[in-house]
Amino acid sequence: MKFIYSTSMNLPDDIYNKFRLFRAQGVGPVIYRKLIEKYGSADVAISEFDQLNKQYKKKLKVLPKAIIDVELENLQKMGATLLYVEDESYPVALQYIHDTPPFLTVLGDPSLLSKQQVAIVGNRNASIPAMNFTNKIASELCEKNYVVTSGLAKGIDGAAHKGALQSGGSTIAVVAGGVDHIYPPEHKSLYHEIAEQGAIVSEMPLGTVPTQNHFPRRNRIVSGLSLGTFVVEAAKKSGSLITARLAAEQGREVFAMPGSPVDHRSSGPNYLLQNGATMVQTVNDIIDNLPKALVGQVVTPQPSFDFTKVAVSDEKDNAVQSLPENVSSDVFVLSLLSSNPTPLDELIRLTGYTESQLISIISILELEGHIHREVSGFVKLL
Repeated sequence: MKFIYSTSMNLPDDIYNKFRLFRAQGVGPVIYRKLIEKYGSADVAISEFDQLNKQYKKKLKVLPKAIIDVELENLQKMGATLLYVEDESYPVALQYIHDTPPFLTVLGDPSLLSKQQVAIVGNRNASIPAMNFTNKIASELCEKNYVVTSGLAKGIDGAAHKGALQSGGSTIAVVAGGVDHIYPPEHKSLYHEIAEQGAIVSEMPLGTVPTQNHFPRRNRIVSGLSLGTFVVEAAKKSGSLITARLAAEQGREVFAMPGSPVDHRSSGPNYLLQNGATMVQTVNDIIDNLPKALVGQVVTPQPSFDFTKVAVSDEKDNAVQSLPENVSSDVFVLSLLSSNPTPLDELIRLTGYTESQLISIISILELEGHIHREVSGFVKLL
């Protein structure tokens, strides 16, 4: 069944409470899942927020029901769809990834999310030949009945969406903010075209203006929806390369367009090719190498975050670390890491940061080459 509700009176209580839990401040997909696993239901988890905040110095805060109801009502007015992870129309591909979004909002055709997709990503300041090649590949993928998925950014993303639409095909734009926020503003007309002929997708609340920490979350949905990710032009340290890494960790194929070694925009794809990505010269290079079936994401067993007791005995080690004066948050996080992998949950506990705040810091440190983030949620120094 498909959930499109305007008020809490229409939404089943259990789904409404789960949606309210996911929208709570300090709760992301991983924390959401752990809370549900621990307490069995969202309403019980919410009732434990005060105790969790006291015991673990967390900053969990549930939103008033009135705010939740306004979002549901506005979704209804927009004609948007709210998909829940246990809904039969929720995309199966996303259920295979480690940090599955419990809810997605979709403006447009939600059935496209369950069709076979290929993600195309790359540089915002792409070359004209790369843009033309992207447009051509996207068009040809649609002619072969694939849906083209990207992130609505300038450059390669925009060329991919336009190529799909120009061929009469379908395209999905996964956005970092709310589905009602057009970013970048230069893509206003493209946004409306996709909403009419494809789908705009987000896990974020309506009205959310994208910030730096939202884009890595967006990227794992782009790769997670798709059978494979094609990187056209990108720097070696870029969001596109993180998307490619996420795709590989999710068990999906990674493709790259070769480029000149003297063009920094080709450093990312060339690096991927050196490390096992499939080179793309024609659309068949993609189609012939897509995985025949989805596989579960391989996750290293991770110690479950215990919300009832502290696992280690040393009281000093259990304490939340305070940010030293005149020390930036990224340096602070680095000071807590070593070459031994540290669970993300442990970093959340030690820093007192919310999951989204910490992911933002970690994403920057990863781009700068200071750390490595494993798919299991562990982080270590390089």
